[in-house]
Amino acid sequence: MPEQRYTKSVVRIGIVAYAPKVVTIWEGIKDYLHGQGFNADWILYSNYPALVEALVDGQVDIAWNTPLAYLQAREKLGGQCQVLAMRDTDEGAWRRVARARAQVPRSAARRVPVSGWLA
Repeated sequence: MPEQRYTKSVVRIGIVAYAPKVVTIWEGIKDYLHGQGFNADWILYSNYPALVEALVDGQVDIAWNTPLAYLQAREKLGGQCQVLAMRDTDEGAWRRVARARAQVPRSAARRVPVSGWLA
């Protein structure tokens, strides 16, 4: 498949306002991205389910998610979702653990990647 270039003028990044510091953090990230020639802005959401729905509905282009929210987005998007990055402070903090009903084949659980936050 040939690589596609993204031509949108502003990339919308959805984030959850889990603490007041989020605004300061994302203003800094936005400034950094602009300095690199990447035009982005962020949109605040009050919770991860709302952010997942915004990603699925196309209201945001990128979602800064938890591992669970990533899996929910991936499922709702039929697998058309990928991890782009993970904070170094989060590496090693998450393990691959899956629980499923007995009716779910083990081979299905092994195929689920749980390796990042940004979906």
